[in-house]
Amino acid sequence: MNNFQTIIMKLKTILQQIHRTKVHDKDVATALGISPSTFASMKRRNTIPYKAILDFCVLHHINANALLFNRPANNLIEAPRTIKYYDAVGAGAGGGGSVLNERYKELTLHDLLLLFLSRLDKKNSQ
Repeated sequence: MNNFQTIIMKLKTILQQIHRTKVHDKDVATALGISPSTFASMKRRNTIPYKAILDFCVLHHINANALLFNRPANNLIEAPRTIKYYDAVGAGAGGGGSVLNERYKELTLHDLLLLFLSRLDKKNSQ
């Protein structure tokens, strides 16, 4: 588990990537929803605001393990992807097709599942 200073340095790195500006302690406090004076007190006491950090991670799609443990600070979690799934597709040999009544379902897939499915597809096509 990382200490307060390491976690704050990682938060500053992430905030610099998001805002493209230099980040100070007051900016980290604001991003965590903590007053700068409370943040300074936590810094002196080496008290980690876990709830505020987890809320920040959820809000910005950041892997909390990257902040709390020894993992790279740029380990961002991408939002899940949505794809269209056509459960019934009609096709004809001529005359063109009509796409006015497309029926599909939207599915949300995470990158890991997409990677797994793409590897299965490559394996089956060989």
